Amino acid sequence: MGVWLHSRKTAVKIVDHIAKDIKNELFTKIIEQNLKICVIVDEASTISNKPVLIFFLKIEDDCDVSLIIFFDLVKLEEQGAEQIYASLLKSW
Repeated sequence: MGVWLHSRKTAVKIVDHIAKDIKNELFTKIIEQNLKICVIVDEASTISNKPVLIFFLKIEDDCDVSLIIFFDLVKLEEQGAEQIYASLLKSW
């Protein structure tokens, strides 16, 4: 359909909807197959020097094959441990 047939806000809503469906499908498969996961957290800053957290998931199966995928990008208001923990829980 192309980008020119949708406004920018509509395109963002479509992408968010697809991303949520993919997340749900991924977690369903992880739970069904009883796979091991590890959360990798990286801290970065935006151009305006605001702190952000980048969450990755490392998924391992029984054959010792590991896959690292991008999970979420979260803006932080504060850089304390409680804020980081809360932002991780909110992104699930």
